[in-house]
This record gives sequence, structure tokens and C-alpha cells, in this order.
Amino acid sequence: MTNIGTNVLMTDTALETKQKRRQEKLEGAQKISDKYGYFGGQKYLGINKNGKDVWITYKATKDTIEVTSTFDIFSVLPENGGELADQRVRLWSTATRGTGYPTYSEIVEKGNKRGRVTKNAILHLEKITNELTKFTAIGKKPPRTLFRLFAWNIYSGTWDMHSVPNCNWDDLANLWKYEDPESYYFTGQI
Repeated sequence: MTNIGTNVLMTDTALETKQKRRQEKLEGAQKISDKYGYFGGQKYLGINKNGKDVWITYKATKDTIEVTSTFDIFSVLPENGGELADQRVRLWSTATRGTGYPTYSEIVEKGNKRGRVTKNAILHLEKITNELTKFTAIGKKPPRTLFRLFAWNIYSGTWDMHSVPNCNWDDLANLWKYEDPESYYFTGQI
């Protein structure tokens, strides 16, 4: 790369590599669309008072987004007798779920907290799910912002799956023409 003032110019090789990667992502998105007809994933939230794993799943198609959970997402909160997930566990929507993931009460050391599910994470998921309902209840295609928020919070890309073509949520959002309505603004903040 060459610096010219404050601008950085890419070499021909770097530009070709970037274009090749972009083309691979577009092809991956098309393959997922053709083979599955959806893009989505699942996230482990913790266990409920009965010791059952609680997962949230989303699936985005060309026209809508569906969100489901194995049990009420609030059942993992300690005040409801549950335990929150102590690490990030995200899977492709059809991947086999494991069991025995660590939860808060099982952790003795106060070490790494990255990926922990928190009460605020549960409240955030509820808020974006409620916003989604405003669109799906009247048969409207959800905004791109909601696709992005579900992807960022549940599962954003297939780079860790060897049986699914590589791509990110935004590749499918572009392919399926997900757009935000004019003047639409939603962050899902609680």
C-alpha cells in the first residue's frame, strides 16, 4: 500500500484480494439462499429453574424474520430461579446443540466475563422482538435494522461452520433487499 498524504492507496494485489473475498461472500449468500431459503442462528441464554437449557433462535427469509425460544427467555434470570449463560455460545440455526455449558452459579473464579449473558441482554432481546412484532403482525417486511440487531445479538455469520457456505448476515440482507423505511430509527436500547 502507498501513502499519499492522508489517503492510502491499495496495491493491485490487495484490491484483487478484496474483490475476490467480496465475490466469495456474495456467492456464499446466494448458496445459502438457494439451499436453505433462510439465514439465522441460535444462542444459549442459560438454564431455567427446572434445569432446562434455554435457547433463542432467529431465522430471516426474503420476506420476514421469525424468532423463537425453547422456553420463556426471562426464565433464565436468577430472580425467576434460572441461571444465565457464563460464556458466548452461538450456533448456525440447524447445528446440534450441546449441553452442560457453564452458567453463573457454576463459576467460582471471577475471571473472563466476555460473552456472559446479562439481564440487560435479555431485556434487549425482548425489546427488538417486540419491535419485530410491529411489522410481522401486519404482514410487513421487517427493517434491515432488526435483521442486524438479531444477527449481532444471536448469530451474525457462518465463518465457523464448515458445512454452510461462508457469509455474513449483511450479505443476505443485501441479496434479499432488506431496507429501513425512510426516517426509521431503532437501537433497541433499554
